[in-house]
Amino acid sequence: MRLYLPLFLFILFFADLAQGQTFKQYVKAADEEFNDKNYYSAMKHYQEAMLIEGELTEVLYKYAEAARLFESYTFADTAYTKVIAADSSGKYPLSKFWLATVMKKQGKYEQAQQYFLQFSNEKGALFAENQAIAKQEIEALNWAIKTIKKPDENVIVKHLDDDINTAWSEFAPQMKGKDLYYSSLSEQREFKKGEAARQYAVVMMAKDAKGKGKKLKLNDGNRHTAHADFTKNNQRIYYCLCDYVGTKTDVRCEIFTRTIGDNEEFGPAVKLPANINMPGYTITDPMVSYDEKTKQDWLFFVSDRPGGLGKLDIWSVKISGDSTYSEPVNEIALNTIENDVTPFFHHQSKTMYLASDGRQGFGGYDLYKADLNEQGWHDIEHLPAPFNSSYNDTHFWLNDTRTKGYFSSSRLGSFVLEPEFEACCNDLYEFTIQIVDLNVFTFNRKNSEPLNGVTLQLFELGKEGEIPLTNTTNPNGNDFTFPLKKGVKYVMLATRPGFLPIKENIDLTVPINERSIERKLYLVPENVDLHVESFNKKNGNPLKGVEVRLVVNGQEVDFKKNEQGNIVDFVLERGKEYQLIGSKVAYFPILPPLTCEQISPLPTLQRSCT
Repeated sequence: MRLYLPLFLFILFFADLAQGQTFKQYVKAADEEFNDKNYYSAMKHYQEAMLIEGELTEVLYKYAEAARLFESYTFADTAYTKVIAADSSGKYPLSKFWLATVMKKQGKYEQAQQYFLQFSNEKGALFAENQAIAKQEIEALNWAIKTIKKPDENVIVKHLDDDINTAWSEFAPQMKGKDLYYSSLSEQREFKKGEAARQYAVVMMAKDAKGKGKKLKLNDGNRHTAHADFTKNNQRIYYCLCDYVGTKTDVRCEIFTRTIGDNEEFGPAVKLPANINMPGYTITDPMVSYDEKTKQDWLFFVSDRPGGLGKLDIWSVKISGDSTYSEPVNEIALNTIENDVTPFFHHQSKTMYLASDGRQGFGGYDLYKADLNEQGWHDIEHLPAPFNSSYNDTHFWLNDTRTKGYFSSSRLGSFVLEPEFEACCNDLYEFTIQIVDLNVFTFNRKNSEPLNGVTLQLFELGKEGEIPLTNTTNPNGNDFTFPLKKGVKYVMLATRPGFLPIKENIDLTVPINERSIERKLYLVPENVDLHVESFNKKNGNPLKGVEVRLVVNGQEVDFKKNEQGNIVDFVLERGKEYQLIGSKVAYFPILPPLTCEQISPLPTLQRSCT
């Protein structure tokens, strides 16, 4: 199995043979390169051989296989089609199966379905494993044909320019602050004289997510360096160092960590222990997540180590405070019998995003998400277009408010080394989710004056309840602005010392054409001003000098008397039941009990005492 560094590591070196080589020599060289998994060079030499002897079916089939494995689907499509037309003896019975496969990769779903059906009817009985796959694909393509036509219209995808993307592969994007970190396979190195130079991965950073990326100082001059991820407190970085396995294009990775100093200086590289970096297996795609409940970091990674469910599986370990690690646990609910890779856990929404080629999808690796609750991972969903395409889509990253992010893809439009092959490589894509700006203004309900110092919490209403998105305080103003996604329900919670909390729902699942919406929140003071006026019931005239007592549970808590007038004021606490008693010589008091909750939301109450 080919273990790619970014999952799709094409090592494009071409061993150019001397002039005057024979047909057999070109085929021999191509066969050797094919066995070494250098499919690019194999394609080139099969081409040279066919220029000498013509498109012999045997060589054409080998060329088609190399093109398919190199993911040059257009050329593989053409070559397999020619093989099928020329193969009257049935020497290449899997041609229609593989043609259907590359057609699906190109998004030619109806044609792919036809060829899977033809293979199943004609040759399926001879190839049990391929037959089972073909039958699954026929059914799955019905779903793909319908689903790919229903993209999320609120999502806008943008291909990053050539300041960041190169003709090689870019992958593993993430934002830290305002800066974009990513890995790039753009470094070329020649270690031994006479050997072809090879591509190596390096970790890059683009300041403010624009302009030319710069290499981080942690890059190793002799090994691939990739898949950098940071702890929440920015005190530690995790990343991979990888090596080619012999002369082949296989890559085997290990995970390392470094501390991060005050000036963004990296400490020495520390290799994670052998219970994680199991010798003889690849350990890649590190992703660190913080558990708010336990206040601990978790490390997710990908490996083909024993004990997994499939080829490449997602695993996890708990990181203790002293940087020790628990035993790895296979995240069975996330994995399939194929490859499940590039985990990204969005801790605000408790959602895992991953790529897989073992689930129903559009073709190649597709992106999926799974929710986490106390019972574990559940509700694994396929992300719609334009996140997913018929090509490889991996390395998903999403910001805290779930309005912007990045992913890596080999879809059409990505930069390529040689345009005629339409293959290699993965590029970075930015996506934004069309938003509605929510403008919030806070006021004092008592006097309708602007209220500063309010804290607003914003939650998204998900399947498992309220998902916290942001928590912000405006100490010097009463205005807030939040970007919200269409098609989502939200809840706002406004709090301030001395005032009652207030909640308000925002429903954006209903059609909305405005670019911004406005909400005014009036916070009610915790205390209630009670205004008491006393009158003579016989003639209705104001009555001076009335003694007014405030009583709770039979105990007097306040007393007021106005010798010059008939008005006294009290401050009441909400949630209590009060009794007012007015007394004056030669008068009878009359006033029922008073419950503060009866007066909400009005902050001032007038009562007459006779």
